Amino acid sequence: MRVSRLFLLMIALGVFCRFVWIGDTTFLGDEAMLLRQALSAYGLGDWPDHGLMGSRGAVYGPMAIWIYQAFLRVSHSLVTLAAMKTCFDTVLLIAGMALLWRGRIRFSRAWWALPAVSPYFWLYSRQLWDNNFLVGFSVIALGSALCFLNEGRFRFLFLSALALACSLNTHLMALSLTAGIALAVLLNEGRRLAENPLKTLASMVPFGILIPYFFFLRGNSPEPLEWRFSLQALDGSLLGARLLGAGAFGEYFLGVGEGLSWAKVWLAIPAWGIALILVALSWLGIGRVVRQSPTPLRSVLLSVFGFQVLLSFYKNIHAHPHYFNAVWPIFWIFVGEGFEVVLRKHSQWERVALAVPFFTVLSLLQFQWVIHQHHGMRSSHYGPALGELVRIHRESDHALVEADYAHLGWASHRDTFDLLQKLEPIERVSMESVPRATVRRVDYASAPPDAALKWKKVLKQAFLELCQSCRTVSGGAFSKGLVDQTP
Repeated sequence: MRVSRLFLLMIALGVFCRFVWIGDTTFLGDEAMLLRQALSAYGLGDWPDHGLMGSRGAVYGPMAIWIYQAFLRVSHSLVTLAAMKTCFDTVLLIAGMALLWRGRIRFSRAWWALPAVSPYFWLYSRQLWDNNFLVGFSVIALGSALCFLNEGRFRFLFLSALALACSLNTHLMALSLTAGIALAVLLNEGRRLAENPLKTLASMVPFGILIPYFFFLRGNSPEPLEWRFSLQALDGSLLGARLLGAGAFGEYFLGVGEGLSWAKVWLAIPAWGIALILVALSWLGIGRVVRQSPTPLRSVLLSVFGFQVLLSFYKNIHAHPHYFNAVWPIFWIFVGEGFEVVLRKHSQWERVALAVPFFTVLSLLQFQWVIHQHHGMRSSHYGPALGELVRIHRESDHALVEADYAHLGWASHRDTFDLLQKLEPIERVSMESVPRATVRRVDYASAPPDAALKWKKVLKQAFLELCQSCRTVSGGAFSKGLVDQTP
């Protein structure tokens, strides 16, 4: 098979995986709260001025709610909404990559396949959340900015401003991307902007969608956060290229080593090696860009990267992969720049580089199959699949109470089932009128947790039995406290 055909096959497989078994997508607490806001706004015919509150106290913008309000006009089925979200994200990604090509980005074909086959982007394209809209908005913003800097056409500046406004109105993690692109445009095209004030002002019109959110923040500003300087934040900023591969995906989302054995996702092991290759290439790329003579591309990359490092230090960002959804395109370019350094010494390695997206798409296929077999996962970052939660809602002939779904392996799903009851009303019997013996528990179809979790239960039981023996021997004076305090 020719290299070009293999390359196209990998991209086609990556895109195809996005639309297969849509119901297997993750659906946690934030998604339910977000869609509940969208459903409420849809019913009232209102357009809210803010979204969810983040884990650090900041309230995010309403862009995701606006988009889901538009989706709700088409369907109230959560699985259909997930399919619409996938289409929306895929179109944005394709358009953004086309803009990067027009912006004179020319790299080995292997790296052009990575956004399509990355398991992270596969998951984020299907998830009904807010942060993952940044994946598509950011590549549109960066590609349009490069087109403007190379061609000087204000239509591209307008498009970049629109994508940046949508990003900021979605999640505050877009601050580094917005500040970096704005600084690069001012440094490179400041005179052109000053000579064309009307076109410049017209290009900034999209930022008007931020006005409602701005007034909300003005009256509801969160408490100022303390400086959180940490070397871990520097590690996080330098590891942004891992989003392009499959490294740590199994441990983070699937619970490999805790609720799932490595044998079931054995391709997660070589995925770590590929992740290290991508990170090493990105480091080479950063060094190459720093040494280059000043160009518009260099100023954009370094300014965005610099602001991302500052934001990471301020917020101590290093753990969660979605923190880099707004800046992933610069790490993708750094990987390409780093590979150019390698090609200078080993020109024959261009075809060998195709092994990176090839093994990445194989990992994606394996991850997706395991998730489908288990109807979701037991990990805290994935949880039961959306389709499984819908099935539980439809098959429950009595009112769902917390005890009925506490065994699902994640936190309370009360928000999820409340949302499903509003989207698909089912007449249920009041719990007060149902005898306790007749309340049916709806089981989660996934396979039970693997050996690691079983060993935890065995050890806990052994500990309890040991305490019980001690109480028998000592008359219970000391060991009673141990048993009573054991969680």
